[in-house]
Amino acid sequence: MVGDGPDCRALAQISRTLGWECRRVEHASELSGPYDDWTVALVKTHNDGRDFAALRVLLPLNLRYVGLLGPRRRRQQLLGDFLDTGVSVSENFFAPAIVASRYGGILGTQALFSDRYLPRLRALSADAGARSILKESPNAITAVDLPDALVDIDSEADWKNFQCEQAKA
Repeated sequence: MVGDGPDCRALAQISRTLGWECRRVEHASELSGPYDDWTVALVKTHNDGRDFAALRVLLPLNLRYVGLLGPRRRRQQLLGDFLDTGVSVSENFFAPAIVASRYGGILGTQALFSDRYLPRLRALSADAGARSILKESPNAITAVDLPDALVDIDSEADWKNFQCEQAKA
């Protein structure tokens, strides 16, 4: 996490409570590895120049996630600045469009969707889940494996079947 404001301290505390290793630095020059497949970064220095410097260090690392915390207009300004320097920025640059659970090789609808999916989610009927959006958007998904999640309960019938199986066991 790059930044040292009260919000960064609170996020660091939440991370540690969840059992995650969290390192906080104030400046991009303090960033150092090692980085692995689970490394993510959050940037919130309250200073556009320092945010820009941190992103210039972090982006070439191809981390799982790089988040820029703050107002959208700030993000838009920083993206514009990056584009002006010749850095290409993908659509999912700061966040994956969809983060979905995966268990038994199946994507689950225990998922987080970026706000661009809100109209489609709101348009779903009560008996139609978000699985259709997952099927239509495979390249927008970052999957999180949940090896201990063995059952997907989407309906009352699924719940009753689960209860019957539990009673048999």
